[in-house]
Amino acid sequence: MYNLVVVDDERIIRTGLSEYVDWNEMGFTLVAAFGDGRDTIEYLARNHADVVLTDIKMVKASGLEVAQYVHENHLPVITVIMSGHRDFEYARSAMEFGARHYLLKPIDNDEMRSVFASIRGELDHRREALDRRNRERHNLDDVIPIIRRQFVQDLLDGRYTDPTEFETILSLIGLSIDPERSRCLVIRLLPIGVDHSNNGDSGMTKIASISSAVEDEEKSLFVTKNGDQALAICRANQDPEWQLQRIQDHLDAVAERLNRTAGVRFEYEIAERYEHLNQLVYRARRRAQQDEPRESSHIGLGHYGAFFSVLENRDRDELHSAVHDLLLHMESMSLVFVQNTIVELFARIIYHYASLGIDLWNLPSGPFDYRDIHTLYSVPAVRDWTIRKLGELMEVIEHRERPQDTLHKALSYIEAHFDDDPSREEVANYVHVNPSYFSRLFRQKTGKTFTEYVTSIRIQKAVDLMGTGAHRIGEIGTLVGYKSANYFARVFKQETGYSPTEYVRKVLDKNPGSI
Repeated sequence: MYNLVVVDDERIIRTGLSEYVDWNEMGFTLVAAFGDGRDTIEYLARNHADVVLTDIKMVKASGLEVAQYVHENHLPVITVIMSGHRDFEYARSAMEFGARHYLLKPIDNDEMRSVFASIRGELDHRREALDRRNRERHNLDDVIPIIRRQFVQDLLDGRYTDPTEFETILSLIGLSIDPERSRCLVIRLLPIGVDHSNNGDSGMTKIASISSAVEDEEKSLFVTKNGDQALAICRANQDPEWQLQRIQDHLDAVAERLNRTAGVRFEYEIAERYEHLNQLVYRARRRAQQDEPRESSHIGLGHYGAFFSVLENRDRDELHSAVHDLLLHMESMSLVFVQNTIVELFARIIYHYASLGIDLWNLPSGPFDYRDIHTLYSVPAVRDWTIRKLGELMEVIEHRERPQDTLHKALSYIEAHFDDDPSREEVANYVHVNPSYFSRLFRQKTGKTFTEYVTSIRIQKAVDLMGTGAHRIGEIGTLVGYKSANYFARVFKQETGYSPTEYVRKVLDKNPGSI
């Protein structure tokens, strides 16, 4: 149910809308009814509402002022205006403040039900999109610290050879920096009493304690997965010497706090300095190429990359084999290490397909949740869980919509909502792809940007309405989604070469005064 507020200074109308309309059947709960806009504004300042149905003219504060308050305070409220024919110009002013619909008095019941059915659909879609974003943010909040540590490990091991992969991982971990301008330091962390060759849970717990404490809230210190090194990134717009001192002060404070509260001791030293992050990438890659190949328990990009071809080929036998090989590579590692590695694998897969416009957060068994893996207490259980979840991902990928089907749904949605000023993000959410991918697909298939296409639809609808002779020119702009008559006239002329009045007179050969 969505919260509805009704506002009208005529008691008989207010009572009729409050008591004789079955709002619950339409999906709304009437939470308040007022006789003036001032009371409505005071209510909205303290309470949540989804929709306000308001008369346009009232004594103390008008429906226009209500719409203006909602607009200027960026409230997630849909405003519906009620007015008589003579108040049309006044109602159009409310549209400029974001009012989405207007109903002419006396209100036709079927028209009102149609308007509120449309609003219900919009609110359902908005809630679904918000829930999906919240789930994604929650899942990423859990896994990003793990991915950051793997990122530093891969970086220092010289594993980044593809600039696109490097940019993708920077975006995934939320690091907004210029790799050509951000100085960086490599810091060696020296836990005392922890043998790095022993990956038992006790050692891992101590390393994890140091890693979590060292990483700062400003996203400038990142620790490797093994916890033996840290990468400090200096912001380009700050003094590097000041940042270096701040980093050292932070590490000194962490060392003292951990020793005092947890009995965990470590020392540190600055091992390397680089003028910018790309210099580190280049030198680490050169060093890795010169080193002799060696066996390592490290899980690198190659191990993860194998799963993308498995998913695309939809080969379930190959899937079992890939999971077996990955776990075999980690057979000497602790359960926590295995769990974290699998979490990173899924994060990389989901993020990769999100960049292609494929949503893998919602699986046949329900929303994907990384935390499920930490309820498993053996490597065989992790193996079975991984195979099952990868199989579900494979199923979603296999049944993904073809780009042309996605586009067809998007175009149908635009056709139905062109007068509601649909945004690119709104339509992308409707067809379950991310906005960046949607923009690329839309331009590729239609030859127009999203905005250009919506404009062309609106202008064509305006031309169709002009041809019927049933509406005045002043009404037509509002009917096709433009809240400003001047802006509508300007866009119309850009698209057709004529002003609306000229188009009626010269192209349709009609008297503009008659429509």
